[in-house]
Amino acid sequence: CTQGCHWCISRDTHGDRSDSLNLDDPGVARFFKDFVRLGGKALAWSGGGEPTNHPAFRQALEMVSATGLPQGLFTHGVFAGELCDPISRHCEWVRVSIDTHDPRRYAERRNASAAQFERVSANVRELVRRGHARVGLNMNVSEWNKHDIPSLIEHAADLGVAYLQVRPTLPMPRQSAAADDNYLKSESIDPI
Repeated sequence: CTQGCHWCISRDTHGDRSDSLNLDDPGVARFFKDFVRLGGKALAWSGGGEPTNHPAFRQALEMVSATGLPQGLFTHGVFAGELCDPISRHCEWVRVSIDTHDPRRYAERRNASAAQFERVSANVRELVRRGHARVGLNMNVSEWNKHDIPSLIEHAADLGVAYLQVRPTLPMPRQSAAADDNYLKSESIDPI
């Protein structure tokens, strides 16, 4: 992954795993075909990093589409703009994790840059404009960003997404997150 969110449940697994999906291996294509034959219903690209960073991501989308499997994508959204076309053509849904509407806080909390926030917004707008994939935003809410919910709702509406998912960050007992990156300890997030 190209970001470093303190609350990421997969952050201990990040690293160079560019060889983790070798599309030249005949077993990969056979796996997808067997998955369909055995009743597989869909495939979601996610986990342990950013799927769009894989050098063969575009080809993987095409390979899976050839099987007829519907696809979805969990992403941080900081992918090259030219990926909007294959993502839109091959994915039925895309969920983009964004966490705040404030570019400065986005950069600070995701170990990213304000320019990446702008790229995410541009990519989301382009995916929505293309109209095939159902596009939504995700907010992992905790103490540091709970007050951003109203402005993120407005940003989501401005981008034209189909939905905004707001959910607490997951507990991370083995990782050292900042105290305000932690999931909410109370039952509610009322005091906004």
